[in-house]
Amino acid sequence: MEESSASADPFLKHARQTESLRELFLMYLRLLKQAPKSDLLSPVLKGIAKYVHLINLDLVQSLSQILTQHIKAGIFGIESSLRAIHTMMVTLQGPGKELQVDESAFVVGLYQLIHQLQFESDRDEHTLSLVECIET
Repeated sequence: MEESSASADPFLKHARQTESLRELFLMYLRLLKQAPKSDLLSPVLKGIAKYVHLINLDLVQSLSQILTQHIKAGIFGIESSLRAIHTMMVTLQGPGKELQVDESAFVVGLYQLIHQLQFESDRDEHTLSLVECIET
């Protein structure tokens, strides 16, 4: 009888969507931890920034810790650092408001990147990412 129903159970649909989103963010966090210099980093950070408002505080806290460590250690390149800073600023404006996260590492990282960009020959390529960080 249940199989013949044309409409899906909304609670089951929501549960599946929630689980899919959780698994996606766990993959994102795993990639950030294990392969911070991967070519997939930029799309991962874009995806996180786009959907971070949908995740729970535990994942936000893990994301914050990972990105803070990587920014302080200087692991990312210029573009990835700008994306990571933008991602964290978006996160801290959304679900991260509840967390007591020190934003100074990201602000200092942004100022260091601005200083570093003035000496880069390809600085025009990073302008859009820099503007996104500043506007956030």
